[in-house]
Amino acid sequence: MQRSRVGFLFGAFIALIVPIACLVVGFLLNARLVHLNLDASGMVGVNVVELAEIVLGPVGIVIAGRSLGARGGLAWFVVIVLAAPVVALLWLVGRLYLSGAAGFPA
Repeated sequence: MQRSRVGFLFGAFIALIVPIACLVVGFLLNARLVHLNLDASGMVGVNVVELAEIVLGPVGIVIAGRSLGARGGLAWFVVIVLAAPVVALLWLVGRLYLSGAAGFPA
């Protein structure tokens, strides 16, 4: 199968959409460009949306890995070792930034 740049970008987009959305909303809240009245029940809604990352992260990594032409155990090991920490770190930073900007520091 041929390597596909579009497939890689699509996979990266799928894997990183939730962390990037959290960073953007947190930035907008922190800069007072958007006012959201997030009480504890509103943050539960945010938590539910972020649970989608449990599915979207691995699906995006697999799409990106297949588009890069990863075949065999070693190739997939390298893809996961490189991609999983990036996705996890962006998710953590986005979550902490959003919760801190909303007034619920972790």
